[in-house]
Amino acid sequence: MNEGESRKSSRGLQVVNDCTLMGGIGLLTLSLWPGYVIGCLVFIAYPVIALLGLVWLFIVIRAVPKPAGRGERISPRQITFAPVIVCVTFFLLVFYIPRRVAFRLCMGQFERQLNANPPASQPVAMNRWLGIYRVDEIGADPRGGVYFRTGTAADMIDTISYGFAHHPNTEGSPFGNANYRLHPIAPSWYWFETSNDW
Repeated sequence: MNEGESRKSSRGLQVVNDCTLMGGIGLLTLSLWPGYVIGCLVFIAYPVIALLGLVWLFIVIRAVPKPAGRGERISPRQITFAPVIVCVTFFLLVFYIPRRVAFRLCMGQFERQLNANPPASQPVAMNRWLGIYRVDEIGADPRGGVYFRTGTAADMIDTISYGFAHHPNTEGSPFGNANYRLHPIAPSWYWFETSNDW
């Protein structure tokens, strides 16, 4: 393989690495808010990751030395960069590390709100920023827990709600009971997702 083709493959791999890094940063940034990454992963990230993975694989296969000594000279660092970024991003997303850190930085504002105004049993409009999170509604569930809703998404005719909960119960929320999930984020705090498809 001549020098020009080797440089072209090296540049192509650099583009893949840059796109992987920017995509990882984008996903980690979106992961700060409950519910934002889910839609992004399904419609944008998975197809882009698959495409970048195929391009990366094609370039790496061309770079592998052949029996006659042909092959491209691409540094191992450049070859391993994208897979390492994908693995690190995946690890950080699976364990909600960015969200945990961001929430811990804002947790005091949530706790002050708990102490200032005991929430009603039905969700009420709050429309307030607590750190980086905009809470549109707050509600206490009679079964236990105070819920701060920070986002919604449409699911046909249902509303999917996301947010944070203090001492939540395991049965449901004031925003619905269907597909109710809790994920620990800090002592006594969880992030939740649920649907109003009772």
